[in-house]
Amino acid sequence: MGFNNKFYKQTFGSPMGSPLSPIIADLTLQDLEIKILSSLLFRPLFYYRYVDDILCAVPEESIEMLINTFNSYHNRLQFTIEKSEQNKINFLDTEITIINNNLIMDWYHKPTFSGRFLNFHSQHPLSHKIGVIYGLVDRYFFISHPQFHTKNLIDIINILLKNSYPINFIFHYIKKRLKSHIHKNSNNNKNDNEDKHENTFFTIPYIKNLSEKFLPITRKYNMKLSYKKFNSLNQFIQTQKDKIEEHSHNNVVYKISCQNCNATYVGQTKRQLKTRLHEHKNDIKKISSPSVISAHRINFDHQFDWQSTKILDKESSYGKRLTSEMIFIKSQDNGLNKQSDTESLPESYISLLELLH
Repeated sequence: MGFNNKFYKQTFGSPMGSPLSPIIADLTLQDLEIKILSSLLFRPLFYYRYVDDILCAVPEESIEMLINTFNSYHNRLQFTIEKSEQNKINFLDTEITIINNNLIMDWYHKPTFSGRFLNFHSQHPLSHKIGVIYGLVDRYFFISHPQFHTKNLIDIINILLKNSYPINFIFHYIKKRLKSHIHKNSNNNKNDNEDKHENTFFTIPYIKNLSEKFLPITRKYNMKLSYKKFNSLNQFIQTQKDKIEEHSHNNVVYKISCQNCNATYVGQTKRQLKTRLHEHKNDIKKISSPSVISAHRINFDHQFDWQSTKILDKESSYGKRLTSEMIFIKSQDNGLNKQSDTESLPESYISLLELLH
């Protein structure tokens, strides 16, 4: 018989979707198992749990008592029960059948199984499509009993054909995967003492007919090439948030330009940019020690273009923001910043910036 426990929507006051929910749920079930199983008057023949699905074997006359005991643990944690029928029960991706007092396993599909996998015509690297075949072969090879292998292999071929995989491609990689498993099994004992070589991977975004050109390079350095997704729906479907006004951004490096000449000033601020600009404007009212911007305004009777202040960089880390500020200060043609503003910039940056400039 099998158990399927059903949590209420707000189990133990932990909101659904919280990162802590799976941890709290697992701790709760571990505590439940210790208390309930130790209180039973009998010992289950076997007991297995995966997350919140439980499979166990108990005497038929004790089923009612068992479910009542589990449901007495907490009034907000209730279990449902599914009994085996015709000596069969489904657990996760397996169908377990009792045949001649032996447990025989087969590959199981839920009624909602759509058979949809990565389509062969999708813009994904070939290695991902080969991986789909390998994954399906591994499932049927390791989950099901040999007596079901032929049936499941036909099922896999039909699934792949529905996902537009060419028949020759399917047979080639199914055969290759099966050979690999047979070879591993026959050499398990021989290679137990051999050192296992760990592969080094070089990962790049996948662009069809371009990313594959890195293969000769990775082979030269005994590395494996792997691909990551380049596009996602998030890049095309924008969240419905109001756009932040330019001067309302914080953690920025900015540049203010003079309206009457090519003088510029670069600064950084953690606060909103408009707050910092307001301080620059009011600095001219100081009687002593005006800023370099105020000194320029007073000495040359120039005005700064406050509204056209540019955001050069956005960086939440203070240390990185300071480095970015110093780089942009050095990149100015006629900067007003003090020499001391870039004293901590490494010499390697300065020489590189001079070459680029």
